[in-house]
Amino acid sequence: MSIEQYQRNTNSLDKEISVIEKKKSTVDKKCAEIQGKANSIQKSITKNTSDSMKRSKMKQINSLQDNYAKKIKESSELGKKIADKRQKRNDAYLKLQKANQDLQKKSDKEQKKTQQSYEKRIKELSNQVIPNRTNQSTNSLYSPEDEEYDVFISHAWEDKESFVRPLAKYLKENHIKVWYDEFTLDLGVSLREKIDEGIRDSKFGVIILSPNFLKKDWTKKELNAFFSKEIFEKQNKILPIWLDISSKEIYNFSPMLFDRKAIKGEGENVKKIGDEIISKIINESYSAEELKEKISEFYTLSKFDIENKIIEINFRLLKIYNYFQEIGSIDIPDFLLESKDDEFEKYYQPKIETIEKKYRFPPNVWIHEMESFNNEEINYIKSKLPKWLKGKMNLEECNEFFFQLDFLINIDYTYLIFEVPNYSFFNSIFNLKDEFYKIGSRNFKN
Repeated sequence: MSIEQYQRNTNSLDKEISVIEKKKSTVDKKCAEIQGKANSIQKSITKNTSDSMKRSKMKQINSLQDNYAKKIKESSELGKKIADKRQKRNDAYLKLQKANQDLQKKSDKEQKKTQQSYEKRIKELSNQVIPNRTNQSTNSLYSPEDEEYDVFISHAWEDKESFVRPLAKYLKENHIKVWYDEFTLDLGVSLREKIDEGIRDSKFGVIILSPNFLKKDWTKKELNAFFSKEIFEKQNKILPIWLDISSKEIYNFSPMLFDRKAIKGEGENVKKIGDEIISKIINESYSAEELKEKISEFYTLSKFDIENKIIEINFRLLKIYNYFQEIGSIDIPDFLLESKDDEFEKYYQPKIETIEKKYRFPPNVWIHEMESFNNEEINYIKSKLPKWLKGKMNLEECNEFFFQLDFLINIDYTYLIFEVPNYSFFNSIFNLKDEFYKIGSRNFKN
């Protein structure tokens, strides 16, 4: 199985677990309601209750107890299902980790070959310049020094007219900074230097994989350069677009590239493809340096800044709490509790999606709808937050606060506190937990 298949399997099991947990939660609520009714009827029987009324009430209690036993059994069976799914999910995740490790080893071996190939290309193009383009202004659209681009478009010139130029134009019109030869290159500049700069200074490489692309030597070198960039920066940088090409052609060209999630490209759906690229850029991962820069501001907070941070964090906390409340208020008809999981999901999932659209959390934020939290936990966070922001906690207090955020409420604490989604960066690059402790204790005095 490919990494993508392992990932899909893991995600699918997460979704199945969520559905069964919701079903079990609803059944457990029914159990509590039944038990409450039975207790209420039992309390209503007194020494003054007539025999006929007593028999009637006892009959009701027996009926409720029978129903309660059925619901308890159903809850137990759902619990076993959840345990089984979690075991399968753990197994799937271990396989996914192993596949990622194997891929990384393979990438490390290919890095040297890639670098050698790219250096050869640099030598070949070192003396070339861009040919004269009639009536072209000497001012490029993106000429400032040290320009940073959102995307570098690597393509074969045969695909320009029908697809690449309209795509580049659409991205530019939507305020995406594009390294594209017709936009970026000036008269007399070194082709080698501009391509080097473009690849180095672009956040992503949009690779237009077509039959024409596969025939070109220099497009392959640009692709190799982005593989090197991924290895060096330890982040995904390649956004493949399959343009009029079969999966077999891609696999024969590069099995590693075949395993990547790709956008299927056709001339008539440039807007749709452009929107997918824009979405990826907007929701991009944070690099280590970007993350450090964002978090560094917490070390120099003024009194006014601390007050603003408290307001911002409490707003996100309330937003998450209200989200949970709406999720928990979804009414599940009794007949669906006895139905198959897929029937339950068809009813439940659209309601979840409606609520998610309302709150619009960033895509990388991790908030599990089955793990709600209560007012006591909210009040705890609110009470500890000012002291943490002022940096006056000792390490023990920091540890307790971190534990509450990360484990008890079981939400994305990095989004809550730093407004950086937990799934948007690599923990291996940047240890956020250490920074959390340092910020909270920076002004602590024994």
